[in-house]
Amino acid sequence: MDIPNDRKDHKIPIVRLGGVSIFSGFIISNSVFFIISKLDGDSILDSKLFFTIIIGSIIFFLIGLAEDLLENIDPFLRLFIQFAFTFLIWSQGLRINGISLDIFGNSYNNLIFSDFISIIFTFIFIVGIVNALNWIDGLDGLAGGISIISLTTMTFIISPSYIFLAFSLIGSCAAFLRFNSHPASIIMGDSGSYLLGFSLASLSIIYSSSSNTQNLPGIVNLVAIVFLLFIPLIDMVRVIFTRIINGFSPFYPDKIHFHHVLRDKGFNYKKIIFIFYFFSIITCMMASMLVSQT
Repeated sequence: MDIPNDRKDHKIPIVRLGGVSIFSGFIISNSVFFIISKLDGDSILDSKLFFTIIIGSIIFFLIGLAEDLLENIDPFLRLFIQFAFTFLIWSQGLRINGISLDIFGNSYNNLIFSDFISIIFTFIFIVGIVNALNWIDGLDGLAGGISIISLTTMTFIISPSYIFLAFSLIGSCAAFLRFNSHPASIIMGDSGSYLLGFSLASLSIIYSSSSNTQNLPGIVNLVAIVFLLFIPLIDMVRVIFTRIINGFSPFYPDKIHFHHVLRDKGFNYKKIIFIFYFFSIITCMMASMLVSQT
């Protein structure tokens, strides 16, 4: 159970294992998809990267589930575990190998990373997105709704091998929102936000890589990624810098996230959700335009 405090939206204890339902829908649907594809002789799921994303999603779900069940795991230990498993995922091919400078179809060369720089960028990106989505999950329906918007945007351009991964998460989140909308009867907890955060991070690498003209794996359009995940990213960056400037740890619990600020200014739940969803749709449309033009 998640116990209410002055930082949380709900006023009574609420079950925080909603991530289990999102994970179940994700795994069951992809398992059925895999079986049907194999029976049809379809090789669409033979990609090593496809299964790396599945395994990574399971790992980050379990990390979040441990936090939901055990509570109060040291944040630096949790961060170390996330980095350790991200290295394992990087070694299996899910990585940022460089940045595309061909942002607006200007045919600039790509900035290619060495393995060391690739590891650093992949670490920061995957762990950053996982925690950004976790931090923004402070209002009923917020993290789930933003995830649906970003995932839906990716389905228009991402390669066919990964479309079903996105659709399975969209379906799971949509069903979950039925019970997570205000007033929520269940919240996704760390298990759900970690699962969605890793899935968004990994699929956005593939999504933005599809825009480079040379079709090089792992060469990402950084601007497109920033727009695709703008709300969680800008909230995380702002919170971290504000805490450091005020002399606190980046992990210090407080009430300075965007949804806290809007609530303190008198905005009700519906208005806050509308603002977040509206700007997510706008920034995701910008990401889509950037990818389609390159």
